Amino acid sequence: MNSIDYLFYDENENNKTLVTGELVRLNKDVGVFRFSNGELSNVPVTEFYPNKKWDIGKKYIFVKNNFHGKISYTVKDNSLIKLLLDGLSPEVRRGDVRIIKIVREIGIRSKVTVASTVENLNPIDACVGPSAGRVRSLSNFLEGERVDFVNYSSNIELYVKNAIGVDVDKIIFIDNKVKIFVPPHLYLAAVGGGGINSSIASKLLDTNISILRSDHENQ
Repeated sequence: MNSIDYLFYDENENNKTLVTGELVRLNKDVGVFRFSNGELSNVPVTEFYPNKKWDIGKKYIFVKNNFHGKISYTVKDNSLIKLLLDGLSPEVRRGDVRIIKIVREIGIRSKVTVASTVENLNPIDACVGPSAGRVRSLSNFLEGERVDFVNYSSNIELYVKNAIGVDVDKIIFIDNKVKIFVPPHLYLAAVGGGGINSSIASKLLDTNISILRSDHENQ
């Protein structure tokens, strides 16, 4: 059993298990994996990272779903991040840090809202780890998917700022929409490549957001 199996094979959440599989065969529709218990199972390419290529002989981590005895494997289940964090962060595993919500652009970028259940514990530090070692390992297990942790707040304005992840000059709430004004030099970071940061933040907040440069506020 390799180190990934030792850490994660027995982590369970609602009939979901983290398993490691080695790719042994591949065609355009299905990969055949040998899992840690020796079983060979098919995984459709639709259940893999859409922007990654499979490498024969490489090991990957999947969520194994057992739904009324029907077994399936995927990397697209958000439980993948939760279960990996259970293995990487003692604070998450103990319940000192709660995972509130996970939004993913599979294989590219994710945002994870976290909150502490005990005093004087920074939930982001607990997930990122010393010298960012935990989040770096998490990203490696997710085949390079970037993971941003967001501090939850019942103060919606603060939560919006946390979700965007850059300094914000002004926020305007209009019905189910939010206009967020940021310094010009941070505009591209706030929007993200292809709009990915603002898109994921919008899903995390369950609202429509617009990112605007603060020097364009009156235009």
